[in-house]
Amino acid sequence: MSSAERFVRHHKQQTDRAISQAYARLAANTLASATFRALLHCVRNRAPRLLDAPIVNSHHPGVEALVNLSRFGSAHLRTTTGWPGTSASWRRAVCSLSQHLVCRYAVPPFLAASWYAVDDVYAEKKREWFVAHARGASFRSLDLPIVMTRKMEYIFLTSHDHLALEHAMRRAELLALEASDEVVQAVLATRLATDLRNGEFWRTVWTFLIANARAIDPGQIGPMIDFIQAIRHERVAVESQDGIVMVIHRCHRSR
Repeated sequence: MSSAERFVRHHKQQTDRAISQAYARLAANTLASATFRALLHCVRNRAPRLLDAPIVNSHHPGVEALVNLSRFGSAHLRTTTGWPGTSASWRRAVCSLSQHLVCRYAVPPFLAASWYAVDDVYAEKKREWFVAHARGASFRSLDLPIVMTRKMEYIFLTSHDHLALEHAMRRAELLALEASDEVVQAVLATRLATDLRNGEFWRTVWTFLIANARAIDPGQIGPMIDFIQAIRHERVAVESQDGIVMVIHRCHRSR
């Protein structure tokens, strides 16, 4: 057996395992389980490449998307019957299927990644945002971790297909604040590219960086952000007469 054949066989085994686990996860929800079965049958016949998605950290993105679309069955506007399917890549297949099932209005393709988002603090929120926006709500009106202006929303919704939602949101925020390309790239190279917590506080930092961009070496922005994050939002070890004391720096609550 060639290495390619072994890879195909191994991936099929992993896919079958993911499908079995999906049925187990949905067993208590009769409607979701039935919807998953119908979606799986449809995909196997009309968009088999969706099941070719690579396994990432024990998660099968294609199967995960079907599970979550099944869980959001109450948001479906159409059945699988009218979906023509697609021979496109697994990501485009997820996008096409989710647009067909859920969308009253077209949404940017990069938002379809919401359906296979796992293990992040916004995973379930992303799917709720997708549904709400697909129903006609402006994205900036949603319960987002950062306050989004109209200009930020426009930049965000025109993001490239490959961008993660958090990355696209941070990029849109910085560009709308008129950050230079150097500042944008420097910030997006840090943890704040995807960590959207404490949005109100970080907005003041971005304003400062942009106003003083000429005086700040872009190469120092990353270390500055790490330092601010450490002293403002993380536990800091302080040596005292009584030994090491852990200090928690609290920040103002923000969206």
